Amino acid sequence: MTDTVRHDWTRAEIRAIHDSPLLDLVYRAATMHRQHHDAREMQVCKLISIKTGACPKCGISGSSVEVRNYYQVWSFIVMTKWTTRSHIRCPSCGRKANLGSMVFCAAFGWWGFPWGLVMTPAQILSNLTEMFKRRDSETPSDELLQAARIRLSAERAGRVSG
Repeated sequence: MTDTVRHDWTRAEIRAIHDSPLLDLVYRAATMHRQHHDAREMQVCKLISIKTGACPKCGISGSSVEVRNYYQVWSFIVMTKWTTRSHIRCPSCGRKANLGSMVFCAAFGWWGFPWGLVMTPAQILSNLTEMFKRRDSETPSDELLQAARIRLSAERAGRVSG
């Protein structure tokens, strides 16, 4: 394989490529593509549209979206379950989710022994910390990059299977 663009193909060379097995052609094309493009590099235009685009929750543009975590705990007698969830949100929607999670924890987290009494204050504190956490509005976080990769992969898979 050469790196130069050719315009002097012979009929025999064209016939050889035409008669090659499909998977060999796919492999050669992928190899050539990787020589010129980093497979781990994300499309910058897609990332910018996710970072500066509209919030997936409220649809309002103008504020920088970021991955927001919220923490919940609920208990019932001897059973306690706590979770951490992440969503791409604008700061306003992120704070609302944290506030809702704090109310949920305060209402349903205390009822288990012993973990409900331990985890409820911890999850409420985690939500408070997340609500007021400062984020860099210029550069995307590693979490946002990972979420964007997953989102782009899902979009591509939807196009292929759809």
